[in-house]
Amino acid sequence: MIGKFNSYLNKIFNVIPGQFFGILSTFVGLGGDILAILYFSEYNLSLMISVLGTGPGGFFFNFGTILSGLLALPLYLYLERVLSKEKLNRKVLKMALISAIISCIFFILIGVFPSYKNNVFFLYSHGISALLCFLSGAVYIILFSYLFIKSSLFPKILAYIGYLHSGLIIIFLFTWIPLTEWLMTFGIILWILSVSFYMIYKDL
Repeated sequence: MIGKFNSYLNKIFNVIPGQFFGILSTFVGLGGDILAILYFSEYNLSLMISVLGTGPGGFFFNFGTILSGLLALPLYLYLERVLSKEKLNRKVLKMALISAIISCIFFILIGVFPSYKNNVFFLYSHGISALLCFLSGAVYIILFSYLFIKSSLFPKILAYIGYLHSGLIIIFLFTWIPLTEWLMTFGIILWILSVSFYMIYKDL
């Protein structure tokens, strides 16, 4: 089973190198956000990002979120492959990958279940998905950042960016205000793009 999965993954990476999935994921997600904002003339920074999913351009936000989450999965599978070449803590690496996959799954569900206020099921499903996405996101970013510190392939600056992003997640979870949510969003974009472009630059 694992062998077949790795074989299928190899075919994917032969078509699109693993490093590029981070760029694709962030551009698709951010593109969906921008289109949703353009269609939502009344949107401002006093509103949560999730409001975009129920606005006039909700389709773009929701579809962008789902596709972004799907595209992020190969990035973390590829990153795990790169880090597994070194003598790093295997348990930490496995936990980092599992928590990254969990975070991606719940990120996808954020788009599947827009936060419609008149639909209790969707509203609660969206809220729970978002919370679990952020919590597992903080975990995998911290774990990968720890591995970057120990790695000889990655610079420590990527770990520091990761720790910064994890801090932004914690701040958002304690404040739950739109501005910190946007800071958290751009924090993960910065981290993913930094890791992706570095792997491309170093041909990892």
